[in-house]
Amino acid sequence: MTARVQGVRSVAIDVCALDQAIAFYSSVWNLTPVEAPGPACYFRGTAAHHHILSLHPANRPAIRRVVFEAADRDAVRALHARVKASGATPEEPHEWNAPGGGYGFGFKDPEGRNLGVACGGEAHGGTNASQPDRPHKIAHLNLNSGTYDQTTRFMIEALGFRLIDESARARFLNADCPDHFSLAIVKASDANFAGDSNVAPADRSIAIACDDPNDGKQQLSVINQIAAGGGGFVVSDEELQRMKSRGAPESQIGGTHSRSGLLHDDSSTPMPPKRQG
Repeated sequence: MTARVQGVRSVAIDVCALDQAIAFYSSVWNLTPVEAPGPACYFRGTAAHHHILSLHPANRPAIRRVVFEAADRDAVRALHARVKASGATPEEPHEWNAPGGGYGFGFKDPEGRNLGVACGGEAHGGTNASQPDRPHKIAHLNLNSGTYDQTTRFMIEALGFRLIDESARARFLNADCPDHFSLAIVKASDANFAGDSNVAPADRSIAIACDDPNDGKQQLSVINQIAAGGGGFVVSDEELQRMKSRGAPESQIGGTHSRSGLLHDDSSTPMPPKRQG
């Protein structure tokens, strides 16, 4: 069976005002700080992963790194071989000496984004049980792309994503998990990537899944406009009021985004043909 990434494991974000960002993500988004080596701060959700988000001080806001989850070491090695065969120059798979640990490798995609694939590592026990207003995991990412076809092809052929849906402006890619999509590639002719700081127009976003005990479905909290320094919209009117009560500015919340109907089922959803460019 062909190895596929299993979704987004964690995202690292550069921020200009670290203390304010820490306060925002911990008090408004209800993420739990777990470790802060040096100036960085790491946050966990209710999932078992050591962390799903980390904040790093920088001169401008950006997505610093995206790490995708792999099933096991064999999957890591198989994905590494495909990334290398694509023409990229990945690190060799190794034990990660970083918060949370794990076994994986880093690489850059055709547009220079700083990506990684990992498995294993430190996991939390049941001390952070699911709650309706606490994030569970990173549900999906929207990434702007100046080389739309090339980036789509790389994500499919190297990382095992599947094209599951498409609009006039975006392609939605399904990972090896129940979520309808884990990655959206968005057309952006003015996308700008420089070194390790992946700065792009403000419609890039990160979606965080929250558990909803009322209907058993996961809902999405979305952090919008990463390049503009944050923002987003939340899952329900009830959660909106909770966020307002925790001091979230009106400019950073509003609207709803339910995950109902956003689960992928291979047995009932026909796959569109893979695009070749």
